[in-house]
Amino acid sequence: MKVLLIEDEQDFVERFRVVTAAEDIILLTVHDVGLNKNFADTSSIEQQLFSLFSELRAEKKVDIVVLDTDLSKIRTGISQASCRAACLAAGIPVCRYTKRHSQTAISHVRRLSRIGLEGSSAVWVPPEMVKGDLPGLALWLLAVHAGFSELVSFLTQYPDLETAGGPAVLLADALGCPEISADFLGYTAQNVFFFAPSETDDEMSNPVDPVRLSTQLGYWLLNYILEFPGPILHSTAAAAFLNIEPSLFESEEIQGLVSSSKYQGPFGNIAPLFWRHRLLQILDQYEGDIANAPLPAGFELTRVDTEHPDSAAYFCVLSQQPIAASDAGPNPDWIPAGAQLACIKEELYEELGPLLSI
Repeated sequence: MKVLLIEDEQDFVERFRVVTAAEDIILLTVHDVGLNKNFADTSSIEQQLFSLFSELRAEKKVDIVVLDTDLSKIRTGISQASCRAACLAAGIPVCRYTKRHSQTAISHVRRLSRIGLEGSSAVWVPPEMVKGDLPGLALWLLAVHAGFSELVSFLTQYPDLETAGGPAVLLADALGCPEISADFLGYTAQNVFFFAPSETDDEMSNPVDPVRLSTQLGYWLLNYILEFPGPILHSTAAAAFLNIEPSLFESEEIQGLVSSSKYQGPFGNIAPLFWRHRLLQILDQYEGDIANAPLPAGFELTRVDTEHPDSAAYFCVLSQQPIAASDAGPNPDWIPAGAQLACIKEELYEELGPLLSI
């Protein structure tokens, strides 16, 4: 894999170089590609950036751009926003990060707001991976690259992208589960945002180019469908769906019961993911309650919702924890209709109030 790091602090560049070299990742920096030089006056910076990134994709085979949010020390007129736009037009996935982060509920609101405003042009790097010696960052980048590569491979073999039936059909086909395309329709309110041609498409790019379309689909899947759990659930949301505490869901006993629901599609190597409809099929075998499964003697299930043990709980997108249905507040309109498990805890909803109107 070949990565371009757009970063203006040399100390971070050197730490990044160490972790990528350990995984045989080829690293390019702003100095290697000329982003530290002044641009010519013959055309706009946006057009020159598009030309540069198109060349990096086609000739230098750059797979991913890793982009710092603050580029104030690079005084050539570029910004992270112009780099994201040019990379999207060129079809290069961007992984964006910030070195300043907190874990408060307000910070989660701001993160979700950024996803809403900028999720169609970058994947946010988990904040814990850009601290200290960058733990896990190289492996995470490899997993992200593998996911986008799977989507490219699928789309380049697709018979006719222009008549494919829309992003929901394409994505369901790409994930090898065409029967659940209807489940993705609940996320299509943001399709214009994720899939609209850019203002420069006439000059820069063909919007049905499979490489660019794979980048758009990848952003939609990672930043929207997986962020707000519905048809595909991360471990905490899956635990909520089974109405058991997350620590129990990770146990060998429960993992053995739900193994057939494991998601194996693009980005499945980033974190364990599970199909909701397959978890439902497993529950159907046990009269709707995992407690009826053949668990070892003495194995106790700790419930999220103790008042309704045989009902699903929910996942609070701000606390990042499962909650009982009785603790859920009304969903703001930025939580997609297809996200059956996503909600906001009523206590946080009342506390944050107007801040949730993002």
